[in-house]
Amino acid sequence: MARRYTRDNRGRFASVGATARGGRLRTAAGNKRATVTERIAGRKPAGTIGTKRTAKPAVPPTQKSTRAPRGEAKPRNKTGKKVDIQLRRAKPGGEYGPDGHWYPGGSFINPGKYVGAKPAAGAGQASASGSGKGGGRDAVTRIIKNKEPAPRPLTPPGRGLNAQKGMNKTAQKLNQEFFSSSGFLNGNMERSFRQAGSNGRAPIDNTRYLGALASRLPEREMRSRTAAALKQLDKQQRRYYIQDVQDARRNLEMTRFGVPRVGASDRQLLNAIRFDTAARNLAGQRAMRRRRGARNSSEEYAWVTNAMLSSSRKRK
Repeated sequence: MARRYTRDNRGRFASVGATARGGRLRTAAGNKRATVTERIAGRKPAGTIGTKRTAKPAVPPTQKSTRAPRGEAKPRNKTGKKVDIQLRRAKPGGEYGPDGHWYPGGSFINPGKYVGAKPAAGAGQASASGSGKGGGRDAVTRIIKNKEPAPRPLTPPGRGLNAQKGMNKTAQKLNQEFFSSSGFLNGNMERSFRQAGSNGRAPIDNTRYLGALASRLPEREMRSRTAAALKQLDKQQRRYYIQDVQDARRNLEMTRFGVPRVGASDRQLLNAIRFDTAARNLAGQRAMRRRRGARNSSEEYAWVTNAMLSSSRKRK
């Protein structure tokens, strides 16, 4: 017969008074036994085969901009577009550049060959969106366009000397060709002077103008205006004037052949030559002192001639 084991009320093995329920019995004091529960985290049993785990990709640190090599400037153009800049000289008389600015004649100008870049906004137009007045992103960037300098006047204020009476039809026709109703050189002559520039031939450099001048002004007025112009000549220009008048006196017969029949005598024609020669030399002297934006030699010739024809003695 097998040995039988029993437990007492405290759960200990005993020979008598035991029961098979053991630890589920009440304690000696009559209380229920406490249930001990152990929380076991789910773990993969050792030796089992599971899914393959991959490591997360490493995130590279933010790349910092490197400095330019020593001696080289760091490029500011973030787009990396190249710029091809070739300088050239402005046309005689000046012109507008691609940036909208006015360049005087002969000055260096940038043609603006930007390879791959977008064309800039036109001069005088807004090149950025927005209408803000501050300095933020929405501020409007305006391009200031330099205006072309206004041409210097070739006619002084006031009126010129009136034509003398008694001119024949040929003289009247020549008078309309060269002079206006105000007594100065007319608008066609003024445009021709501006187009001639510094090296072009003046539109009154001919015998037709000498005939018109000789028949238009009285001898007394021509001699008086010539003497006033001679006072403004320096020594060198005065010597040129004397030499030119001497040559004109020797060639007077040839000059007379090219002058239309306006009824002017040799004396009147010689006075007209003196008047025109003084104006030409004074214009050359003024052109040598030319400043930026001033008249060229051809324009000075027109200005001095009109000033000598002015009825007012005050001339600039």
